Amino acid sequence: MKTFLTNTLVATVAAACLTAGAAEAAGVNKRQAAQRESIRAGVADGSLTQREAHRLGRQQVNFERKEQRFRSDGELTRRERVNLQATADKNRANIYRQRHDDQVREIDE
Repeated sequence: MKTFLTNTLVATVAAACLTAGAAEAAGVNKRQAAQRESIRAGVADGSLTQREAHRLGRQQVNFERKEQRFRSDGELTRRERVNLQATADKNRANIYRQRHDDQVREIDE
């Protein structure tokens, strides 16, 4: 009976850890998708020039590479999570700043 309870507890803790990791990965992926969509919208409405969009797109690719590198050992440490969040915050601020600056692209209709 004691072994059964111990095994059940271990399985529950393992499932909780996997769920937390999956939820976090989904949150990061959702945030990345929103940022990519914001870049696409900026190109579509002319608030981003092609050069700005290209630069912002490269930032997104670099973020994804960093995330893959951090996750490559199968564990995302607290420090790595903080680093990813800071990078995502910086990228979001860059997107906002570029979409709201005075540079605009003429839209062909």
